[in-house]
Amino acid sequence: MAETTDTPADTLVAATQEGALPLHGLVLLGTFDKAEGSSALIRTRNGDIRMVQTGDNVGSSTVSAIDDGALYLVSGAHTKRLTLPEG
Repeated sequence: MAETTDTPADTLVAATQEGALPLHGLVLLGTFDKAEGSSALIRTRNGDIRMVQTGDNVGSSTVSAIDDGALYLVSGAHTKRLTLPEG
């Protein structure tokens, strides 16, 4: 029996593209603008999927800012910028 979906074909291809996401480490999956502020969807080093906002802790880092397609993490005096994977 064939399954049907309303998902556009180009989205299905991109969602199933091998090697599109790194297998290890912290990965930014998406960013969202909401009335109450921006949030980001991440996959953590252990594979958990989390929604985070500015001020949330991710491991030993703190989310300092969220832009369109980017997440900034601060740990001590160091800032790391995560961007959406290419693909």
